[in-house]
Amino acid sequence: LGPAAGRRRPGTPPPLSFDMAGGALGAVASAACGRHHRAAPESLWRALAALPRLECLELVRCVFPRGTASPARLVGGGSGGLAALRSLCLYRCAGLTADVLADLVALCPSLDTLELHHGCPWRRHHHHRVSREGQHDDEDDDARDAGVHSSSSDTDDQGLDDDEDDDDESRREDSDSDDGHSATSRTRDSMDDSDEHDDEDDSVAAWIAGVAMATTRVRTLRLGDGVDDAALEWVAQLGGLGGLNVMHTYACDRLGASLAAALAGRTTLVALSLHVDGATQSCDDVARVIAASPAAASLRVLMLGDHVPAHSQADLAADPNPSVGTHVGAVAGAAVAHRDTLTDAGLAALARSCRALTRLMIDDAGRITVLGAATLIQLTHSLDQLVLRRCFAPNFAGARALYDVAARRRVQVYWEPRPDQLGHLKQQGAGTAGGRAASSSGAS
Repeated sequence: LGPAAGRRRPGTPPPLSFDMAGGALGAVASAACGRHHRAAPESLWRALAALPRLECLELVRCVFPRGTASPARLVGGGSGGLAALRSLCLYRCAGLTADVLADLVALCPSLDTLELHHGCPWRRHHHHRVSREGQHDDEDDDARDAGVHSSSSDTDDQGLDDDEDDDDESRREDSDSDDGHSATSRTRDSMDDSDEHDDEDDSVAAWIAGVAMATTRVRTLRLGDGVDDAALEWVAQLGGLGGLNVMHTYACDRLGASLAAALAGRTTLVALSLHVDGATQSCDDVARVIAASPAAASLRVLMLGDHVPAHSQADLAADPNPSVGTHVGAVAGAAVAHRDTLTDAGLAALARSCRALTRLMIDDAGRITVLGAATLIQLTHSLDQLVLRRCFAPNFAGARALYDVAARRRVQVYWEPRPDQLGHLKQQGAGTAGGRAASSSGAS
């Protein structure tokens, strides 16, 4: 059980968390008992077959060896095996092919939540390949721009099950500091030392394709590192989704087109979370794609993170593990800033199309203004809650006006100032006064 198991909400079943700390399953089996390299995955499948009441499974930092056997013959289907499993998370895993994952998912008739993070995402894999070959592919470097991890990385910001998301993040932070060493580094080293993970079948896109061919029952999909255009295009095949969370978009060359494909014909999507963090990408463009999609009519919860970096993949490649939890990362010893790409125009597009929206969360949008936020509040008649984290310009002085508009529309506004705004707010007294006024009117 992960460290967060003791902080679960009452009645929430504990997940079974199988954490290999970046080690290869086959290598462990070979070192431990001298068996064939397939022994460890097969032992895992047998163990799962003995847990018929298991509801949540997490495979963390596992490297599956080439030729991993399908679980189909070891885990019984129907009323046995994994019949009760509702949630499956692959966190920083690699080596698992689409057909093996498809067979695993097919054994889970109750599965409705799936979370996928590749242990060797595009940026790290590409940088290692370039270093190994001793040359740069300029065309790839220009086309595939990557971004720094946002402060909201690896969490579900759709506004659903917030407490569980905090537990997940705490568990993963704890698991990454085992014995004082970076488990992420161990994972990367074990993957990069082998060419067998160059297989295109071992990717988030291939995983989603396998899942789409195995089931139509998945309702919530969370995607972390490794999401590219192909992955988003395969999301379109999961027609029953009610919740979609894309935590990183840096590996997408055509984010607008691939996101449009993922949302095409989707009229049951209730919650959508997108962290835009590719250097050539624009949160305004993403907002317009969402507004023009069929999903706009059904969305009730929307989260947008404007985490577009000011540097390209070529600059960021020197630091494969930018600091999580800070808006400014370190690359080759220098500070890396982000550029603001969400404006009032993007907010207006969302307000005009997302008529059923009840909760909107915006992160790190320095270019939006109090006028844009107020217009959004006035246009979205169903809006109950607006969360603005680290938004507006450094000299922002419109808190009182924002709270007043929200109070008149009975909308709760939660505003988290940026550090560079605090001094100005103390001088103006706007944050404290505005907060009191909003609280007395039913907004906060």
